[in-house]
Amino acid sequence: MRLATAALALICSGITLLTAGCDSFDGLVGAGALVSPAELAAARADWDADGPADYRLRYVQSCFCEGGERTITVRDGVAVGESAPGFTVDDLFDLAAAGFASDAPVVVRLSADAPRLPVFVEIGDPPGIADGAIRVEVTGFETD
Repeated sequence: MRLATAALALICSGITLLTAGCDSFDGLVGAGALVSPAELAAARADWDADGPADYRLRYVQSCFCEGGERTITVRDGVAVGESAPGFTVDDLFDLAAAGFASDAPVVVRLSADAPRLPVFVEIGDPPGIADGAIRVEVTGFETD
């Protein structure tokens, strides 16, 4: 729990990571079904087995200290070029898992199509951390 709380604090204290989607889509805000930690873990295993290593994604990040729209290019699973740093799909899975491991309220939605990945992660203020909430909404994803 201490690690999850620390991860949430780092994200909103200026470390910006990234998010991603599946194949090619637009307008994903609110898409997909709400998931449990077990469903998230199963989707992560599928992503690890079959997810693309190269992709571009668009997302909107909202939190107290930083936010806005971003477009990220990922090569071999790492954000590259002017788009770095940013959330990769792996980072978004990690963010969602850290939220579930914390005492904060969490909402996670996965894309409907395989490979399923987080397209919406919202983590409320963890106990004892003011302005620690974060929301990431994936709005587009393209594989190369």
